[in-house]
Amino acid sequence: MKAFRISALAILLIGLLAAGACGAPPAGAAGKPPSSKELNWDYKYPGKLDSEQQAIAAVLALLESEAKSDSSRLYLAEYKLVARNRVSVQSDDKETWYVTLTMDRKPDSEQGEKPYWQSSAWMVFKDGKVLPSSRHGGNAARILTDLRGASS
Repeated sequence: MKAFRISALAILLIGLLAAGACGAPPAGAAGKPPSSKELNWDYKYPGKLDSEQQAIAAVLALLESEAKSDSSRLYLAEYKLVARNRVSVQSDDKETWYVTLTMDRKPDSEQGEKPYWQSSAWMVFKDGKVLPSSRHGGNAARILTDLRGASS
């Protein structure tokens, strides 16, 4: 009986230590993307915006501007490697482009690919402002938040 109590106490202590070591999950990790209102998006593309290819370049330039450390540049390089389908559609009023970056397969978590890399959407405005879209599950905001977190 005494051995049982000691074993139960040891298991309880190990469980408490493991729970304390894990800590709180990172922001946005609870399956809910961060709100665009919670984050500051102030990037303006300095180049020309006269074509769909330039709108895609504006999104990629925003991502590169957020990659300020080696770990964030590695994250971005891996993301760009797998999100190779890049499409831009101009709005009817010719003032906005809707840009999507998608993968042509399911993300491989064993390779470190995030589920939200599969598809992201961005808005590019004629004045150069680039914003993550809330479409595609808000994945663009998640990717930017990852880059900012890796850069700090």
